[in-house]
Amino acid sequence: RSGSEQGHQALVMKNTSQGMGHGHFDKLSWLYYDNGKEVVSDYGAARFLNVESKYGGHYLPENNTWAKQTIAHNTVVVDETSHFGGDVDVGSKYNPDPLVFDSQDNIQISAASMSDTYEGVKFIRTMALLDDPDLDQPLVIDIFKVVSEDSHQYDLPLYYQGHIVNINFPFNADDNQLAPLGASNGYQHLWRKASGKAEDDFSQVTWLLDNRFYTYSFLSDESSEALFVELGANDKNFNLRKESGIIQRVKSKGDHTFVSLLEAHGEYNPSLEYTTQNYSQISSLDHYHQNGMDFVKLANSQGKEWLLAISYERDSEKTHEAEILGKEYQWDGFYHLFEN
Repeated sequence: RSGSEQGHQALVMKNTSQGMGHGHFDKLSWLYYDNGKEVVSDYGAARFLNVESKYGGHYLPENNTWAKQTIAHNTVVVDETSHFGGDVDVGSKYNPDPLVFDSQDNIQISAASMSDTYEGVKFIRTMALLDDPDLDQPLVIDIFKVVSEDSHQYDLPLYYQGHIVNINFPFNADDNQLAPLGASNGYQHLWRKASGKAEDDFSQVTWLLDNRFYTYSFLSDESSEALFVELGANDKNFNLRKESGIIQRVKSKGDHTFVSLLEAHGEYNPSLEYTTQNYSQISSLDHYHQNGMDFVKLANSQGKEWLLAISYERDSEKTHEAEILGKEYQWDGFYHLFEN
């Protein structure tokens, strides 16, 4: 959590077990709250509780076909299949392994690993809330490592509340006819609205929610594309609420690391008719990998730089060293945040 005169933030990372047989296959998912709003949303259950006209107020059929499926949540899906094959008895046997939870003056961090969602695939997700005076608002850093010896398709969705106002890469919109993104495992409920490939390594999508802007920044490569989706396909009884999402998709990959940022910035004031800082303050985003360690480097438009070093070592007294772009770094423990 973080808080100031400009609002309060809460980053929730779900490093949890299945729980009570509900069978939501979404390990290492996350949510984010800011400015009194749910910004990064989690669908929860498909149910209009005690509304008799909606299936008697019970769980809707779409609770199984959508809400319990992994693609409905903000975590990695492998080969368009849900975690544990969608089997609640299997999923109930396993839970993530928490690696670290720590809080310093300007950064709070949580990490966990998961090895049983798919055969031969391991997840390690590290999320941090960076609260620095040189940032307009706290910044979410997301590092999602997928480790596998075999090639797969990886999808990492982000479901957001708000309206897109800017995309910094070319995209093609499906503006004449919509089609479902897939045939099963929740994909049949997503309309494919648009897709694009970043021309540069640094992609950004900005949306407006209430009176604040949010920019989702992520790294891309030659094997990746961004899909823009909207919930509502194959929903003949209007049971699903309207949700919008961005899916980072990479194909033919073994090991892959998704690196993303979520940044709140600026103000939109319709009564006084002014807008401030409606563009992202992040000017660069880079990722380096060395000896099993990960490094995320970012800078803002004022020239301030940060480097988040992740060793994945639980021993807080163990020393680590690395050389990034000709500069040497040394720290103890799981992580360290270096500033210029």
